[in-house]
Amino acid sequence: PNNTCLPETNVLKRLSLYNNQITNFLHSFCEYCGMLDYLYLHGNSIPSIPADIGFPEVNVLRILHFSSNQIEEIPECIFKNLSRLSIFYINSNKLVRLPNNSCLPCDNNVMATLHFQHNKIPYIPKGFIKCMNHLNYLNIYGNRLKYTIPPEEYPVPNRLQHIHQPYNLISGSLRENFLCVINMEYLTSVQLYNNKISGVPNNTGLTLPNMLTWLYLHNNLITFIPNSFFANMTVLKYLYLQSNLLISLPDFCTDNVLLPNLLYLHLHRTNVHIFPNISCFKETLIFFSIGANYLREIPITVFLYSNETIQTFQPMKLNIFQVHDNYIQNISTDIFKFMPYLTELAVYSQNLKYLADIGVFNSTLDKFMTSLPI
Repeated sequence: PNNTCLPETNVLKRLSLYNNQITNFLHSFCEYCGMLDYLYLHGNSIPSIPADIGFPEVNVLRILHFSSNQIEEIPECIFKNLSRLSIFYINSNKLVRLPNNSCLPCDNNVMATLHFQHNKIPYIPKGFIKCMNHLNYLNIYGNRLKYTIPPEEYPVPNRLQHIHQPYNLISGSLRENFLCVINMEYLTSVQLYNNKISGVPNNTGLTLPNMLTWLYLHNNLITFIPNSFFANMTVLKYLYLQSNLLISLPDFCTDNVLLPNLLYLHLHRTNVHIFPNISCFKETLIFFSIGANYLREIPITVFLYSNETIQTFQPMKLNIFQVHDNYIQNISTDIFKFMPYLTELAVYSQNLKYLADIGVFNSTLDKFMTSLPI
């Protein structure tokens, strides 16, 4: 509509026009939307946002939803009069560029969440998020980024909690791509999976935020990760390293690696030849996947503290253990004594000739997958 019948005293708070066939967004549409909090226009066929979009100078709009349209670019000064906008969705469009935000007010900007996933954005322009001092969630999943955002382009102070940049074309070393997060004291989630990131020769001067809880680096080209990379991750719970080209794994149980809260450890298809020591995760780890590697044995020592024996040991809390698609020929009964809480065991597609009595699980095992006749 062109809003010719809309009174200037309009007090409309929420307007939902999503999942229609709207193809035109007129300048006059928002002229009298000064009291509008939420505007939902996703799931239409809008090809562009007018440069003079017409938001009144005084407005309270907090959520603007343009996802799943046909939009190719964002006007340079779209945020000029949107000082209270905190959540902006423009994912699943045809964006090929972002504005430089030269009109963005830095003094009263409250932008907190940006969704740009599933577009064709090749880079984040200089100055685009510099003034977004309250930004805590940045999602650029599935674009054409070739590098992460340089550290000098992030706002100061930095309140980012989530950085999602998977399914892009990001290359370079792990160190280069993590320099930007060094001073992000609130950061809890980094997702850089399905890119082209390689390994790091060392970790000098790189201390990652100690609030990091989710670290997703799977499906990259990482060949090496030093022990010191994990030195500050005391609250890390989810570590995904599967489908990389690791020559060797970090020694997770050394003094300079402290992961006391790790719950999930994914090492599937990482080129591993030696089973890692996981004894330091006895009290926390519930999911461990190390399938599709080159393992030939599972040593009992990887489950034991240095002062433990096979007769006196603390069991692991592991619920799911996936060690399928390796070259293991036998698994002894003693191994299963360390895992009395297992609910799923996957050992299929091996060279297994003998599998120990799984009766040691009593009634805990819900799912058992093997290529051996039972």
